[in-house]
Amino acid sequence: MNSSAPGKFRACLAGGGLAIALDQAAKAWTAWGVVESRVVVFSFSNHELAFVPARSLSLGFGQIGHGGEPWEAAGLLGVAGLVAALALFFYRGLAPGERLNGFALGLVLGGVLGNLFDWFSGGSVTGILQWVSATPREDSFFNPADVFIALGVLILLVELLVAEGAARVLSEPPQEKDD
Repeated sequence: MNSSAPGKFRACLAGGGLAIALDQAAKAWTAWGVVESRVVVFSFSNHELAFVPARSLSLGFGQIGHGGEPWEAAGLLGVAGLVAALALFFYRGLAPGERLNGFALGLVLGGVLGNLFDWFSGGSVTGILQWVSATPREDSFFNPADVFIALGVLILLVELLVAEGAARVLSEPPQEKDD
């Protein structure tokens, strides 16, 4: 890696690499049969989080079908392309030292690439976690790539709110105290 690359680029690569590596490792772990049936990870009241190997389109689109249809591939590519284009648009607007935002955008892009890799290698996306409440739903599966996409967006939103708050504080004139 060229040491003259901006910090935001290295952070973006780190976030993307982390997201892809952990996503694919978790999916391989599931594919190798480490988790063959439903294993509850966390349970509280009528809610639980469980490892459940399953194949679906992605991001709650399991009710559409189990992959393989050309229109599903086109839809996934369209959404992935839109997310990637938005992430790259925001990346271009970052200042060279904005490493946290670069890392967050890397998480988003890595999650998108992880789901696309899964789709093109197997015809669908592997969901390995399921959130079940009192009324279980078939499409509540998600995977690490989806988590990284959501985490990246959450980091960007928090950073935006923090930066906006700091800008307001700096732009307000100092208040004079009445003695």
